[in-house]
Amino acid sequence: MEVLFSDPFKKSVKKHASIKKQIQKKVDMIMENPIPLGEPLKGNLRGYYSCPVRKNFLIIYLYCNFILPGAQTGTNRNIFNFCPISI
Repeated sequence: MEVLFSDPFKKSVKKHASIKKQIQKKVDMIMENPIPLGEPLKGNLRGYYSCPVRKNFLIIYLYCNFILPGAQTGTNRNIFNFCPISI
């Protein structure tokens, strides 16, 4: 499993240090079960998911599950990309 945190996401976490533990808990939950936990987004953000941390703080993430060519059955590569989205 590969997890990517964009620089702006890291800065956003630092900016909201008071809820850093809540953010970490939500990220851990997303990594365990990404699809049921997140809400699929529409329009320009299609393919991304959102997950609320607080009423005014959402985590927007992209989850990809790749099956590598020539890999054995059941060998998948999961990639998470956490990034802030300006709306």
